[in-house]
Amino acid sequence: MLEVIDDQVEIRDDHKKSVRVTMPKLTKYERAHILGVRASQLSGGAPPFVDIEDETDSLKIARKELGERKIPFIVRRIFPDGSCEDWPLNELEL
Repeated sequence: MLEVIDDQVEIRDDHKKSVRVTMPKLTKYERAHILGVRASQLSGGAPPFVDIEDETDSLKIARKELGERKIPFIVRRIFPDGSCEDWPLNELEL
């Protein structure tokens, strides 16, 4: 299960872990989810974090933001036992 958290939200102490269990690699499912959420935000009028030049396609802008590591999201990986692990998006390998 995956949850995307806005970087401005404070992470609860019980979700902070010094030892991480999962690999620091963004999965294709996480990537698709992040791009969808960010493209939706851009379509709704959110300001882009990169220079968009003449681009109007929100998905292409979201891809550019992800490639430049400008999206301020935190990926929360939820495990079957209910525990979770938070990864700032800029710490994950694309």
